[in-house]
Amino acid sequence: MMRWLFTVALYFSAPLCHAEIYKCVNEGKTVFSQMPCAPNAVVVNPSVYQPSTQSIREQQQSQKSMEMMSKGIDRDYGLLVLQRRMTDADESIARLLYERDQRIAALRMELARARQDKAGAASRRELSTEISNLRDQYKTSIDLARDDLRRAEKEYSRLQRGR
Repeated sequence: MMRWLFTVALYFSAPLCHAEIYKCVNEGKTVFSQMPCAPNAVVVNPSVYQPSTQSIREQQQSQKSMEMMSKGIDRDYGLLVLQRRMTDADESIARLLYERDQRIAALRMELARARQDKAGAASRRELSTEISNLRDQYKTSIDLARDDLRRAEKEYSRLQRGR
């Protein structure tokens, strides 16, 4: 009920909201007012700009061009990020392989010394187990890096085809 009364009140008050604008020049200053402020007051009827259909079409074409350019920039940035990700994955794989090989080489040298020592049977088993565990640890890390590289390459190819 209250909403209905409010709607009716707004409907009847709408014509009262319309006010004329007067332009007056007093002592060299231009003043705009809702009431005549001088005997030489002039009613101002503001004009509303209505763009031509040609202007509207040009604006729409310009907007489409900007959107296409923005999509191209986004795609190029995505390709750049993926290139960096692939480079990082390659470097990570190379670093992990190098570290693994260095650590295994050091353990093999210890194993060779333990073989020369007759009392080193337990030490030989420990070193062999450690080499095996080290390979497994690095294999997991390397496999994760390779998976990330494959995902990045796949996404990179998808983005390139989108050109």
